[in-house]
This record gives sequence, structure tokens and C-alpha cells, in this order.
Amino acid sequence: MKLSVPGLGLLLRKLGRDLRAAPGRALAIVLSLALSSAAVVALRHGGERLNQAMRDNYLATRPAHAQLILHGATAALAASVAAQPGVQAARVGMQWRTRLRRDGGAWEPVVLFASETKSPELAQPVLQAGQWPTGKSDLALERDGLRLLGGAAQGPVELEGADGRRPQGLRLSALVHDAAMAPSSQEGMLYAYLDPAALTALAGTQAEPFLLVRYTDVDERTADDTAQHAADTAATRTLAWLRDQGYTVHEARVPAPGWHPHQRQAQGALVLFSGSALLAMVLCAVAAAVLLRGFLERHRPQLAVLTALGAPAWTLGLACALMVLVLGLVAGLLGVRLGMLGGEALARASAVLLNLELAPATLPWREVGWGLLLCTALPLLATVWPIAQATRARVVLGLGRQELVRPDALDRAMARWQRLPLPMRLALRSVVRRRKRQSLTVLLLAVAGAFLVASLNLRGGWHQMVNQASAQRGYQLELRLVRPAPIEPLAAWLRQQPEVDVAEPWAAWSAMWSLGVDTPISRTYPDRAHGQLGLRLIPAGEARLRPKMADGQWPAAALPGLAMNRNATHLLPPGTRLGDVLSLRVEDRLIQARWLGLTQEALAPATVYLPVALWGDGAAAAHWRVRLKPGASGAALAAHVDTVGWPVARAVTDAALRRNAEGHVLVLVRSLASVALGLALVGLVTLAGTLAASVAERRGELALMQSLGAPRHLLALGVALEAAVTLTASWLLALPLTEIVTRWMAARMGSTTGQPVQGSWELEAVLLWLAVSALCALVASIAPAISAARTSSLHAHLGGGV
Repeated sequence: MKLSVPGLGLLLRKLGRDLRAAPGRALAIVLSLALSSAAVVALRHGGERLNQAMRDNYLATRPAHAQLILHGATAALAASVAAQPGVQAARVGMQWRTRLRRDGGAWEPVVLFASETKSPELAQPVLQAGQWPTGKSDLALERDGLRLLGGAAQGPVELEGADGRRPQGLRLSALVHDAAMAPSSQEGMLYAYLDPAALTALAGTQAEPFLLVRYTDVDERTADDTAQHAADTAATRTLAWLRDQGYTVHEARVPAPGWHPHQRQAQGALVLFSGSALLAMVLCAVAAAVLLRGFLERHRPQLAVLTALGAPAWTLGLACALMVLVLGLVAGLLGVRLGMLGGEALARASAVLLNLELAPATLPWREVGWGLLLCTALPLLATVWPIAQATRARVVLGLGRQELVRPDALDRAMARWQRLPLPMRLALRSVVRRRKRQSLTVLLLAVAGAFLVASLNLRGGWHQMVNQASAQRGYQLELRLVRPAPIEPLAAWLRQQPEVDVAEPWAAWSAMWSLGVDTPISRTYPDRAHGQLGLRLIPAGEARLRPKMADGQWPAAALPGLAMNRNATHLLPPGTRLGDVLSLRVEDRLIQARWLGLTQEALAPATVYLPVALWGDGAAAAHWRVRLKPGASGAALAAHVDTVGWPVARAVTDAALRRNAEGHVLVLVRSLASVALGLALVGLVTLAGTLAASVAERRGELALMQSLGAPRHLLALGVALEAAVTLTASWLLALPLTEIVTRWMAARMGSTTGQPVQGSWELEAVLLWLAVSALCALVASIAPAISAARTSSLHAHLGGGV
């Protein structure tokens, strides 16, 4: 049976001819939808690729679900643990921190790992070049470390042992990819892998032994609270078995199963981007609907005539809906293609930053479906009411002029504008006549401006936080020695240096809250840089380089206790308050002290401060804080310290801390600015379409004015002033929107980074948006202004669409 729709073919041909006659409006609709859908597809596709790469790379190493720190760990013990129910694999490992260099270059800090056996089932990086170390002279380097070292992938290297010796003949024999480690270039730390005998010869008794365990009942693919609970339960079971065997476990590290160290931050940023893109998509769909409504209103007389001639209203509605669907599909195909390219670029850039391997790209059918659905469903929903209005128009109303829609409002407005110049009156009259369309254009430009200025405000706020952190530290250099140095000789030597103002020993240890259990469980990753609680010993005396207090009191000899920064409080149980007695476990020691104060330390890792008197041993320290005199070089001083006999593993300068902190937020700010510029481009297209529609709908009026003697430049000036009025209104609306968007972005970024981020109004950002939007308005008004100036008097008889 053949389905026949009365007059549908004729209507579709008519609408197609009308669209070809007004290509600018169709192009504006398609571009606005395509650009916004491209942003959504790019962020979804790129984010999904990045999250998948994080999990696949991380899980490819088969990371341990638990890392148990204990002395006396042997291969026999690992075999006994592996034989326990629920244990998939277990092995012994060692870890030690020292420094490394190659070709006589600068020393870099390195974490050395070794294992009793090379088990492909448990915590092994992926070999990418060379051969896995099998002898005392071979060393494998995590591949991202080449960014710090430079040079070729193989060659001689130099390590410093615990006793200061530097074994000869060591060579870089392999490059590996270990996604369980944070990128070396971001953390400023190398990761290398040695044969156990080689590591034992270097570190002696200083190597940290541990037991790595992987369980069968932990489904790390889910990466949720259930997997975390299963890992904690399994680790607790292993701890109980070890205690029954007479072993003392100092610490149990159980990081989130299946989660890369930076995965939560990446997902938080993705949520922020996706929210911005979806907002852009909704606004662009509404913008397309308004542009289409202007198109339908222009042709309402013809649609009304067709209705009077017997064409069913539903036929007209179906024809208009099919036109919207075709435009949406064209926009969707274009947007999906652009979005896939943008998403792939985003994923590749993030993969380089996070040291990840991307799997071969495949066609993301789900994202294709999302893009096409957004470009068709949203415009259809937004145009239901305009289509219904256009198809229900009676012939008398359809033949009426648009100038008679709101005569009262226009009359009152014109009465107030009599003293204004004629071009300004024409511009204001056109804006008032089409308030909904102009309001949407204003909203699009205002939101674009708000996102652009807010992203730069966020960068400014983060930069202020970096400055605040530098001021709160009060020192410009931290020396991290290879091994603890006697305090008195080194302190005396540092005081004699002309570039040193103040130098103090602040010994550092890894610690964890006891929380009333025999062996506390932490969320520390194997690199000990993520999720780790640090302990700093307050030097005896004045401690001039201590942080300022946000609340409470600083510990002193007359007031024993501890202080901590805000990040350390996040590791405490809920409900812990100032004045409570807390238990701190440091290796074999259990320290109980009262919590006296909260410090002000922006961008600082979780740190607890304890007086050296409560620790009991303050004769040597490997960590020193140095306040330099103006103009002094921290790197030069560190090199001098190294040459006089105190080997420096790492010199952390204020400039390096600034670069690292700003690098962590740089990608986020650039991505937000890209979304904002995309919105600005959509606003430009919408503004151009609105002005073109205004000129097309007033062509008869403009031609009549020209026939009455109005010069061409006057008509063009009216269009330009209409763009200026729209732009000025968007500026006024952008100011409060910017404050709202800045607060929202700062809150999201604060939850992602764990820092109390606050946006800061940047004058440069405001001026940049004013310049960009003014240029957009100028470009958008050129073609409509030329069209208005070229209107011939013949349109006085043919205008209005009759």
C-alpha cells in the first residue's frame, strides 16, 4: 500500500527552494549545531579514549592490590602467601631512593625497584626497548624519564650508593613503560629497575623491602567502592595471617584498584568540560530554532495561503519538521567528524602529558549516535512551537506585515527615541521588534564571554595561589640530600655562604595515621608520591622557616603537640577536631600527640609537623630549607653543596615548584578557553544570521526608505548599530554570568585538585573578550550591512514575502 501525504512534495520543494534562496541562514543553523555537537563529541570521545588508555595501561602492568612493608620478606614467604586462599600471586620487592645521572650531566632523583623474580603476573612494567636487567651492570628506565635525562635510549649511567660509592660499568639497557607510576616529567622523579643483587649492593640495609600481593576476588575493572572494599578485606586477611606467622607489617598500602594515580583528576576535568559543552549544545539548538523561526515567519504568508487552499496543517508541520531534520543531519555529520578529530587530538595530547599508550582508534559508534541525536532531537524539540505557530496561521494574519505585530510597544518606544539619531532609532526599533531572537543572540555572546573570561580568571586565581604558596613557604630552596647529614657542620657551612639568609634542617619521614588498628591501611601508590602522608620534624630553636597558622597554635617546647596542613586532615576520620590526641605511625614507632594547629600551605602535600624533641633523634637531616638573599641562585647553591661533600639528590627551587604547579592546570585552562572560543564562534554565526534575517524581513521597509531619499550609508549604519546594541547588551549580561561561571569552575577544579581554588578577575581577560566580541560583531555585520545598502526600490513592492 502506497502512503500518500497531500501536498508534501510540493511543500518540500518550496522549502528547499527558499533555503537555497537564503543560504546564509541555512549555513548559520548548520554551523551553530555542527560546532556545538563537535564540542560534545570531542570531549566525550577524547575523554573516553583517555580513561580507557589510563585503565588499560595501568592494568596491563597487573598492579598489586596490596603492598605490605615488612622486614624479613623472602621469596619463601612470598610463596607461602601466594598459596593462601584468594591470593592470585605474590612476590618480594625492594625499593630505594638515590640519584642518577648520565654523561656527566646533572643529578636527578631516582626511585630504584627490584624484585626477587620477574613475574609477568604481578606488577611488571611493559618492556619497550632493549633487554630486561639480568646482571649487576644493567638498568631499565621508565621511558618518560628520558625527558629529564635527554640523550639516547641506551648508554652508560651513574648511580650513587648508600656509602657514597659510584659503581662503574652501569649502563641503561632497556626502556620500559610503567603506567603504575606517575609521569617522571611531571613529578620530577626518575623510576628505574635493577637486578636484586645490584640494588642490594647499592643500598645495603637502607633498601625498603615489601611484599606485593594480588588477589583473585578483586574485580578492578569495576573500579568502584565494591572493589576497594574487596581489596581492603583481602589485605586485612593477609595481614592477620602474617601476624600469626610472627611477622610485623609496618604499613599496608592499598590504592584504589584499577585507578591510575591521575585518573580521578582527569575524570573531574572531563565532567567540567562536558558540562560546558552540553550547555553550548543546548544554547546552539535554541539558536537554530530561533533562526528557523525567523525563516518561517518570513514565509508565513505563503504557508497561510497554502492553508487556505486546503493543505492540512499537519502536512505543513511535517514538511517543516523534515526540513529541520535534514539540516540537523547535515550538521550532525559535520559535527561528528570534527568532534572525532578534536577528540583524538585531545586524547593524544593528554596521553603525552600522562605518559600513556593509546590503543588504535576505532569508529566510536556511540559518540556518532550521540552527535546525530543531539543535532536532530534538540532542534526538533526547540522548533515544535515555532512550527505549530507558522502552520496554524490564518490567511489574514499571514498576509499581515511584521511591523504590526506589536504596535503599542513600538509606538511607545518610538516616542521615547525621537531625540536619537535616525540610524540609532532604526537599530533600536529592529531590536525591540524581534526581542526573542535578539535575546538569544545576547545570551549566546554573554555565555561565550563568561566562559572565556572565567577560564582566564581561573588561571589568574591559580597563579595567585602559586604566589600565595611561595609567600607562605618563606624559603626558595629545599635541599634533599642522598643521605642524612650531621646538622651542626652543614648548618654552620650554609650560614657562611653569602647567598644564604636562613638555613634550617627539616627532616622528613613517611608516616600514616594509626587510627586504632594494628596495621593501618593507606591509599599510597608504589611511587610514594600520591596518597602519602609526610612527617616533618620541627628543628630546635626558633624555626624561622615554618608555615603560618590558619587556626590553633604552633607546637613549641613549652607546648608539645603536632600541627598539620589541610591536605593532611583529609586523611583523618570524619569528626576529628583540634585538641584531639592523634596516633601517628612512622615505621616501627607509634607517636601520640595532641593536634594543636592548622597551617596555611597552599599547593602543599599532606604534611604533619612534629617537634624534634618528641621524636628524640635530631642529629642528622636529609631535608633542608633555605631562604636565599635577593638575586641568589638556588641551583648554583645546590651544586656548591654537592661539590663540598654533601651529595644532593634533588634541589627543589621555587621556580621549579611554580612550573610544576602551573603545568598541572595549563591543559585544563586551555581546554576551557577552547570551549569558550567555540561558543564565541557560535555566537558570531548566530549574530550574523540574526542580522541577515533582520535585513531580509525588513527589505521592503529598507527599500521604501531608500525610495523616500534615505542614503545607502544610513541603512548600513542602522544594521551596524543593531549589532552594536546587541553586543553592548551581551557585555552587560556577561558580567554577572562571569562571576557565576567562575565560582562554578573554581568549585569543580577545587574538587579535582584538592585545593581551595578561587577565581580572580583579570583585566586582561575582560579586555580580550571586549576586543574579540567587537571584532566578531564587526565581521558579522558586514554582509548584512552591505545587503541593506544594496536594497533596490523594487523590493518596496515585492518585500514582505507576499
